[in-house]
Amino acid sequence: MILRDAAPADAPAVVTLSRLPMPGKIALIWGLHSLMPPPECTGLHTVVVDRNGTVVAAGMSWDWPNGHRYLGGLRLAPNLRGRLPRSLWTRGYEAGLSGAEHAWTCIGAENVPARRLLLSRPSTHHRRSWLPCYTPRQEIRSWFVPLPARNRRGRLDASDFIRIGLRPDGHRYAAISAGHGALYRIARVAYACGLPGLPPPRHRIRIAHAEMSPESFPASLRRAKGLDGVILTVPRDCPEAQRWRRSLPRSSIAWESTLYSVHWDPDAALPPVPPWKGVWL
Repeated sequence: MILRDAAPADAPAVVTLSRLPMPGKIALIWGLHSLMPPPECTGLHTVVVDRNGTVVAAGMSWDWPNGHRYLGGLRLAPNLRGRLPRSLWTRGYEAGLSGAEHAWTCIGAENVPARRLLLSRPSTHHRRSWLPCYTPRQEIRSWFVPLPARNRRGRLDASDFIRIGLRPDGHRYAAISAGHGALYRIARVAYACGLPGLPPPRHRIRIAHAEMSPESFPASLRRAKGLDGVILTVPRDCPEAQRWRRSLPRSSIAWESTLYSVHWDPDAALPPVPPWKGVWL
């Protein structure tokens, strides 16, 4: 296996890897529509692991506004037997952190395999030297607010979305792969009946990100058209989190994640958490 920069011909394979479902009671696909950086971001750099001409793993980095680096899109093919060699992990992180002493990344609370690999160190002195340090910086709560059938019909143009405080996300390929439990079953039945719920597995979910106050959110939802749901993300301990929770419909589905600083030097001074938008998993 070799690690190399992605070539244009690798784009379909990387996009396919990005759509692997994440672990959880509701298995979320939070992939890419095409190989490009998120809105307002630049400098996408993608590396792949090539095994006999087949892409079996990928990782990405891009530049957030105001000079911040972000690491994302780490995916391993399901048929990849065993772990990648340590040297490939180290070289991959060196590529993602090249030219920067620090980067950000986000890991979902239910992504147990990633947490077990990347965060399993009793202390900085026992951390895996072939991996950078992961320092937790902020707990994040995200909600998917499903919309009823009347909102799923029709469409709005870009200016209409901006006017009601929503930002459509054409960058991400969002879908539900599978699920189990009462919440999933109820959400599936609700969608089939035209109520707010979850669409069938593998159905692409048309989403927009909320960019308004909690008080104006209910009115904005009533005016949204052409969407399956709205994504809302806030720091879990911020004052607005409780206000948002009171404004959201009962059918909203929440998930937790953590924003980390990624850096090689365990004694390095870390920058403050920047303003950010969206869900970067």
